[in-house]
Amino acid sequence: MASSISPTSSTAAAEVADHYDTIHHEVVIHHMLDRYPHILAYFPRPRFNLWIHWLAEAAHQDGCETCYIGEGADEHFGGYWYKPRMSYVQQWSGFFTYVYSTYQTIYNHFGLRLEAPLHPDNLSWQRTLPFYDVAQEKRQLRKAYKHILPKFVLNRKKQNGRFSYWVIWEDEMKARMSGYNPKTEEDIRNLLNQWVIEQWLLVHKQPVFALASPV
Repeated sequence: MASSISPTSSTAAAEVADHYDTIHHEVVIHHMLDRYPHILAYFPRPRFNLWIHWLAEAAHQDGCETCYIGEGADEHFGGYWYKPRMSYVQQWSGFFTYVYSTYQTIYNHFGLRLEAPLHPDNLSWQRTLPFYDVAQEKRQLRKAYKHILPKFVLNRKKQNGRFSYWVIWEDEMKARMSGYNPKTEEDIRNLLNQWVIEQWLLVHKQPVFALASPV
């Protein structure tokens, strides 16, 4: 999965596919926000990180019936070095509240069966807690797979997967929000969140309260 507005780990994914001789497909997202209203229409509440829609759509078009995801590994083994330090419980709450529920909604929309081997229903956190890395580098997991996975996988540092808010502001948001002059990425993120909520309200025919005019 790649986005036209952010660097990706597609090269690393291709290396893994080449090593194990598997079929590798790349899905590149262009003009992401153009399709947000369509995607938000089948969500029961606003959601912001909807890139998974493009992945599920591609799988559906390719004739897939079941999709596997690796979500949960960072929560089980500690892999969020780029995020503000959170407690173990906070990490899992984010997984259940935002991550897995979003995946489930999207894959259900396409009639795909979603398999999540690392979901706590399948891999109990009580079993993996002793291997949790408080330094958020998955050191115990890397050690366990030392003689199983290739070195280029074991030595690879997890990338910060989020996109640049400044890039999405220039490419997609600026034209939608003329008159606004954000100063920080936090400003842009807040504007994006407000825009998404407004779009969700519109497609669900709910009362919409306009964004406050910039001062």
